[in-house]
Amino acid sequence: MKLSLDGKVALVTGGSRGIGRGIAACLADAGAEVILTSRSPEAAAKAAGELQAEGRKLRGVALDVSRDSSETVLQGLLDDYGTIPLLVNNAGITRDGLLVRMKREQWNDVLETNLSGIYRLCRTLVPGMLRARYGRIVNITSVVA
Repeated sequence: MKLSLDGKVALVTGGSRGIGRGIAACLADAGAEVILTSRSPEAAAKAAGELQAEGRKLRGVALDVSRDSSETVLQGLLDDYGTIPLLVNNAGITRDGLLVRMKREQWNDVLETNLSGIYRLCRTLVPGMLRARYGRIVNITSVVA
């Protein structure tokens, strides 16, 4: 049985490369209109363009999940789409190092991206999912995170 996501909108953070890009491609192949994000506007546009050239329906958007300003970008997307029922929280960073050598700034960067970013996206997108009585959220992490 083939997964059908026709008519659904999916947002994939960290979607310009690696696992996120693969997820974005799979969701688009299943019929979803995919918004893939990256901190870099150029990386988001390049990845979306390459996947569009393969016949997929995608949009690349610059979004830094570690910043409060991400909620403004998300609100703009909600204005465009009404609701975004599929969310894949894939963006994450690693700041490897010994605890005693880790700077507070590095610690804060990891928390803001890997934890607070998920909070920001869910807090912004979940109300629409609740109103629509439909939504799916996938949170991805690693052993390091």
